[in-house]
Parts: sequence; structure tokens; C-alpha cells
Amino acid sequence: MLQPRSLLRLQSASRLLISASRGCISAPLRCTPRRFCTAPVAKTEETQQQQKQQQPESKWRGPLAFGAALGLGLVGLIAYDPGVLDQIKKAMSNEHLENSGDKAFTTLEKRDRDELKFVGKMIPKMEEDQFDNTDNIILVTFNSEQQRRENLLQLGSFIRDLRDTALANRVAEKTSNLENTHFYYAVAPGASPDDKLDFILYKGQRRQKVQLSGEGREASQKVVDEMEKFFQPMSRPLDELPKYPEETPVEEVSALNFNDRVIAAARPDMAILLQMYEDSCFLCFLMRPFVNQLEDTFRRAHLPITIKRLNIEKNDFPLGCPVARGTPTFVLYRGYSPKPEKLAEFRPRDIVDRIRTDLLHEHPGITLSEHLIRKWEGMVNQVSQRFQLLSQLIMWNTELEKSQMVLAGVSSSAPEAVRAMGKYLVMASSGDDKELFTTVVSEIMSADMKRTDLLDENIKYLNKEVMNAEMDALVMAEMMAENVVQLEEEKGEASERIA
Repeated sequence: MLQPRSLLRLQSASRLLISASRGCISAPLRCTPRRFCTAPVAKTEETQQQQKQQQPESKWRGPLAFGAALGLGLVGLIAYDPGVLDQIKKAMSNEHLENSGDKAFTTLEKRDRDELKFVGKMIPKMEEDQFDNTDNIILVTFNSEQQRRENLLQLGSFIRDLRDTALANRVAEKTSNLENTHFYYAVAPGASPDDKLDFILYKGQRRQKVQLSGEGREASQKVVDEMEKFFQPMSRPLDELPKYPEETPVEEVSALNFNDRVIAAARPDMAILLQMYEDSCFLCFLMRPFVNQLEDTFRRAHLPITIKRLNIEKNDFPLGCPVARGTPTFVLYRGYSPKPEKLAEFRPRDIVDRIRTDLLHEHPGITLSEHLIRKWEGMVNQVSQRFQLLSQLIMWNTELEKSQMVLAGVSSSAPEAVRAMGKYLVMASSGDDKELFTTVVSEIMSADMKRTDLLDENIKYLNKEVMNAEMDALVMAEMMAENVVQLEEEKGEASERIA
């Protein structure tokens, strides 16, 4: 499509060319000034006869004059604005059409062809970098490119219904959760192969699939209502946040107070390092006391940086917070720049190295003491130690659960005990205790994420927990042995009575 400025130029040239083709301009333009004259120009019969002899009649005279003038006009226009040539080429080609070579496309009504072109342009294909940096996504999935072309009209009808609903809400002075959504499409083998439209909705870390399984306003309205409900912003209530600093060493923020506590609070002399995390993220769980201890060292050394946390399982991405498809993700707010920096670093050692580099670069007058640097290095090593202790704790707790199943089965005939024994026998015969292992890990993670201790304190705590779990497992093994001996003795006594 021609740009507005180029279009005006082309229209002006066209008017000039049309005038030329009609013979309105019969003499070359002169440089002499034009004078206003009201006297009519009279032509004698002799003069008219001479003109007819000099210019013989021809049916090609008008078209040839128009063609020559059009060529000269376009050459002048392109010389004035070279971009016009590319725009003319694009307008004359069929590349901008949606499936222009299809026989089905050429037999459609013009209105439907225009709608196909509009829908095809409006909904781009989802690329990986777009997904990583875009929120509020409505992803239309098709089984194949052919299905996409066949369902474009249905999709266009749905988009009109969605637009009408949003406009109706605006007229009624109601806010619509769909106003900031972004449409994309993807070809996915798992999509419905028929005329049903599959939509996958993304907001924050949430995901939901809805399906348009019919035509008409009623079917569309049902899907629109589901989308409106899904895109309702989610945020953690402020009264659920732990009190800072009384209950937690790192301030927890919500989408409700994100602007005040993060964006507005960041200053050039006090940067904010935001950690986005999830309760179900193993690396977030592993780094929890490390991040607490890191914030404690910042405060004790009076460094111009502080850490805050945002749980993106309980909050959608607030305004001013970049999209994160993986956790943990760290974002640096410096105060002097409206755009935060999403860090590529997320491992403990990488985070420490990045903070050291950033502090020295942004604040040349700062001196990091050798004691502080050694402390950070020691903390990185302690994360590995924490992982080893957690692995031992998980192993002992898993064995303890198995022992409890066996002990319950051999010491009781209750249905629960029988089921526990049967479950253990299945695990023992198959060697697959993945389900039990996952349960134990989830329990340990859930309990640990509620703690607020620093890394030094946590290492001591885990050492004690591992020792206790090991002792419990040994005690349970002794109890199992005693029960087995008792059962053998009872069987022996029963055999003697029978004999």
C-alpha cells in the first residue's frame, strides 16, 4: 500500500496526465509569465484547416498521448521519491494476497477475499522470540497450513464478534480484559483436524485451551466469555505477603504494589534486583537461602543494591515487568532507565559475578572488600553443599516411607495397611519408586520454601535433618526385623501345634 505522502504525489501526477491525454495541454510550457486575459480566442477557418493537415486524425492519438505522459510522470515521481517504485511493484504483485493462487480463493466473493487478506495479515505466525517476550497471547493452532487457509473466514467472523464485544463494553464504560491481547497462529500436529478452532491462551505463567466448535454469534460469545475470564489479571493479596523485614530477609512484592515497591523505588543510588520465582521451581528452591544471604551481605556492606522477590505462580506479570518463561529470572531496575534489564545469568556463581561487575561499573567509587568477596565465593560453594544434603535427606526419607509401608503391612490387616504393603511390593518388584520419590521431593520443597533462614543457618539445619532421618530409618529397620522374627516364631509355634 502506498504511503500517504507518495499517494498524494501520485494523485497529482495522475490529474496532470489525464488532462494531457484529453488534449488540454497542446503546447509546451513556457518560461514567460502568464497574463490574465478575458478576450476569447477566435480561430479562423483557414487556421483550423491548417491544423487538421498538420495533425492527421488517428484513433490511437489519445491513448498514446496518455501513455507517454504517464511514463514521463512516473519517471519524474520515482526520481523525486525512489521508494514509490518498490510500492508500485508490491501493489502490482500478488504476494500480499492470502493464498492468491488457490482456485478456491479466486472463486470467493470480493468481500470474503478482502477478509481473508485482512485476517491473514493481522494474525502473524508465532516465533520463539515473540513467545519469550510477549504476554497476553491468543494462539490459534491449526493442524496444517491447508486447514489454516480453509478456516480463515471462520476466524475472521470470530474476531469480529470479539471486537464487537470489546466495543460494547467500552460503550458501557466497562473495561475489557481482551483489549491488550495479541493474536498469533501456529501449525501444530495436535490441533483439531476438522473445522473446530483451537485457541491456547497465555497470561503470565498461566495457560488454558478453549475451542470454538461451531458458527454463529452464540458459539463465539461463549468463547469470548471464557477468554474474558482467563485474562482477568491475577495478583497475590497484600495481606498474604510476609512482613518485611520482621518475617523475611528479602521483601516479597505483589502485582498490586509492584509499581510503588519496585519501579518507583528503584534509584540510581539504590538499584533493585528482582527475582521472579515459582514455588515448584527446583532451582528457585535450591537458591532460596542463598538469595536471602546475598541480600543480608548487601545490607551489612551498605551496597547500593537490594533484592526483592515476585512469585509468578501467584501473580501475573505486572506493568513494567518483562516476560519470563523460565525461573528463576533476575531483572535489574536501576532507576535512571525506564526499561529494566532482564539478566541472562541465573546460577549462583553467575549472579555473584554479574553483581560484582555491575557494581564496579555503575559505582566506580565503591570498593568491595576481600572479606566480602570471599564470603560470596563461600556462599556459592555452600549451594553445592546444600544440594548434597538435600539429596541425602530425600534418599533417607524415601527409604523411611518404604519401611513404613512394609511395617504397616506386616503388623496390621487393615485395608490401608494391605494397600500400603501391596504398593511397596509393586515398587520392590519393578524397581521403580519414581512416584514415591516425587512425593518426598515435593513435601521437602513445600516445607523448605516457607522457611526464611539464611544459607549458613540452613546448612546447619539440613545437617541435623539428615542425621535425624538416618536415625529414624535405622530404628524403622530394627522394628521391621523384630516383626519378621516375631512372625517366624509364630509360624513355628503354629507348625508345632499342628504336628
